[in-house]
Amino acid sequence: MKLYIAHHGFSVEEAEAVAGLLPGGDPRRVGDFCRTIGGGARRFDGLPLVSCLSFTRRDRERPSGHTLHVPVRDYARDDRVARDRAAAVLGARGGDTALLDKALAAMTSRRLSDGVGLISYVSLARSTGGPPRVTVYLSPEAYAVHPPH
Repeated sequence: MKLYIAHHGFSVEEAEAVAGLLPGGDPRRVGDFCRTIGGGARRFDGLPLVSCLSFTRRDRERPSGHTLHVPVRDYARDDRVARDRAAAVLGARGGDTALLDKALAAMTSRRLSDGVGLISYVSLARSTGGPPRVTVYLSPEAYAVHPPH
């Protein structure tokens, strides 16, 4: 079972507390992730953070997985800033930032600094059975490009 929770006005410390529900992990890594993707934000008063808690038959009392989705588009001036933050967390975990750049180039020909929203979310998924994973969510700009904040 997966349970999705929107955390309106959450602080970094509150995000760490939810991450602490997952056995065996270090919730401070989730806090570091929030600070990096959120550009140093201590509280997320715009679009909410979203947690996904996964439960399996093995443990019905505690989650076996936790994913935190950060809506970077609401906390970055433009997509260049969002890209740099996403690349920082990808690179820190051995991810391929060149693949991110290739995907962005396939999605748009505009300069990343000319809009915001192409990179909508960045998530950190952790489970009791594997290493952490970072996902960068891209949103097509089929109807409009939102101006930088």
